[in-house]
Amino acid sequence: MRQPLIKLLSLASLATGLFLSLGTQASPLPAGLQINAQIALDTANSQPHTGGGQQSISIERIVGGSSTTSSTSGDPGTLLPSQLQGQLSELQDGLGAEVSIRGRSSQDTGTPVAASSGLIAIDYFFSLQNLSATDTFTVSFRALTVHSISASGPDAFVQSNLSVLDAANNELYFTDYRADTANPGPGSNFQLSSASDTFAFTVLPGQSLSFSALLKQIGGAADGSYSALLSAYLLVDNVRVDGNNPVPAPGTLPLLVLALLGCATVLRRRA
Repeated sequence: MRQPLIKLLSLASLATGLFLSLGTQASPLPAGLQINAQIALDTANSQPHTGGGQQSISIERIVGGSSTTSSTSGDPGTLLPSQLQGQLSELQDGLGAEVSIRGRSSQDTGTPVAASSGLIAIDYFFSLQNLSATDTFTVSFRALTVHSISASGPDAFVQSNLSVLDAANNELYFTDYRADTANPGPGSNFQLSSASDTFAFTVLPGQSLSFSALLKQIGGAADGSYSALLSAYLLVDNVRVDGNNPVPAPGTLPLLVLALLGCATVLRRRA
């Protein structure tokens, strides 16, 4: 009678401990998989705002569940540091940026004075290396984006987009929003995004892979107003080892808890 009871208490305690740790325990990446990530403002191509234009930039690195950010609400040149990098260690680690612009032409002299938010360009880069001699890793990434734009008046435009490319320049994910009040029609006014927000890489033993992303945003108004917001995060979503052994994501832990409690119930009945 005592042995089943001990097993029952042990399983219940383990289940309770797992349940209580759901919000704090993250899943580490498997040994042998190394992922390095870097996000940086393209200082050579990014431009300041003029007239009544405004710009806001924030870049973020998430490593080990901890976030490091760099932000500015001024010209791109005031973003310091303009680059963040690190080695990812857990699921849901990754890179992100939030960029917003807005502007309105003024008419203080009776004639519209143009406003513009110069190009903001942000580069993402990920490198994946399999240090194992035997294991194959299938690494899934998820793009989490929030995207909105608007343009009004006789002559205003805005463009906001993110494109994720592999090393061969194949597009893995995109979101592209554009509006141009001076050029109505579907060619200049659309809001398009990939059907799927996930993409994956299979990394063979000893193999190295990489991919990149480019976020761009620009707007202006000769007579009118414009605004745009793009929040774009690229995060490690899941890792499978040899295609059969997934690193358990936090969302799968409740199933493990239920399974353990089910075993505890069976042992109680047998006792």
